[in-house]
Amino acid sequence: MSQRGSTNISVLTAIIFVAIIFIAGVYVGQEIKNFYRLNEITGQALRIIERSKQETSTGSSLVLSDPTSFMDCVRLGNPVVGADPSTCISAKGELFTGESGNAKAKADLVKLNSIIPYQKISSPMLISGQARGTWFFEGSFPIMITDWDGKIIGQGVAKADGEWMTEDFVPFYVSITFEKPTVYNNGSLILKKDNPSGLPANDDALEIPIVFSRE
Repeated sequence: MSQRGSTNISVLTAIIFVAIIFIAGVYVGQEIKNFYRLNEITGQALRIIERSKQETSTGSSLVLSDPTSFMDCVRLGNPVVGADPSTCISAKGELFTGESGNAKAKADLVKLNSIIPYQKISSPMLISGQARGTWFFEGSFPIMITDWDGKIIGQGVAKADGEWMTEDFVPFYVSITFEKPTVYNNGSLILKKDNPSGLPANDDALEIPIVFSRE
């Protein structure tokens, strides 16, 4: 074979080699682009899922965007007015009626000065009011904060501000810290009559619904 023929074969071989490298580079480059694109899509999906979890944890999931009940309306953070019963006003002006606890029924035994039904609260929470001396024992009685499912998330002991051995109303106060629920934002405030006897017949309590601030 002549030298010229050998040179032509070498050039052709080089061209084929370069072409193979080029095609391989294009393929690899496309795969890299696909990889980054997949990562981008995955990242977006994860962000959407995380946002959905956060919305659910604050009780504001998309399912509740148009409330169909009083509690849906409350969990969306809409204003609540009145008591016995209470009325929640949705963003669209719809009215939903619901229970407001037994504060009215217990008004002759214990009263709250600082809290009303469905009031938004945050930790720490200062609670004050008045209770008949018979509501206390040794000058105190227990108070609890529960989440939407009835789980106690905070509690304290209300102290009488004055002589408690009377049938008259006696001022009380207490500060309670609590952990904000991670699911729904509604719960209850419960003021229990101190009952050292342990007899069910002597049990009594004032309970009102509350809303946990999202801030």
